[in-house]
Parts: sequence; structure tokens; C-alpha cells
Amino acid sequence: MASVGEARSSVQRYLTCMRSTGDTEQCQYLQKQLIDATADVVSRECYHHVENFQRCFVHRYRLNFCDEDLVNKLLACQARYTSHVLM
Repeated sequence: MASVGEARSSVQRYLTCMRSTGDTEQCQYLQKQLIDATADVVSRECYHHVENFQRCFVHRYRLNFCDEDLVNKLLACQARYTSHVLM
């Protein structure tokens, strides 16, 4: 599992590669690291929202907390941590 610091470092390495080479194929490995590290952070930090969403899905959205607010919280969490890593 990547930390926020490791994910930010992956962003910087990828941006440096793109600035120096300008070739997406040469930076493809770094891009994969960036995506994997960011996904690790977001998955870990938004885990409880994902769990709630999956419970709703399994119960066909019949649980009392399965509403639009649940989805909004999940999306907001994902957006917050993604931007936190990429900034």
C-alpha cells in the first residue's frame, strides 16, 4: 500500500519524465506507478464509504442508509483524496 507521500512522489517523477522527454511511451511505467499509488491511497481512505455502497448493492438498495447521500459521500471522498495526491 502506497502512502500519500509515495503517491505524490510518483506524480513528481511522472511530470519530470514528461517534461524532459515529452514522450508518453517512455513515461508509461511511471504513469502506471502514479495510477497504482493514487488508487491505493484513495481505496484505503474511502474504504468505509465503499463498504457501505457494496452493502447497499448486495441488499438491492433496501437498507435505510442507501440513498443519494451515500453515493455523494463516496464520490466526494474519492475526489478529495485524488486531488490531495495530485496537487
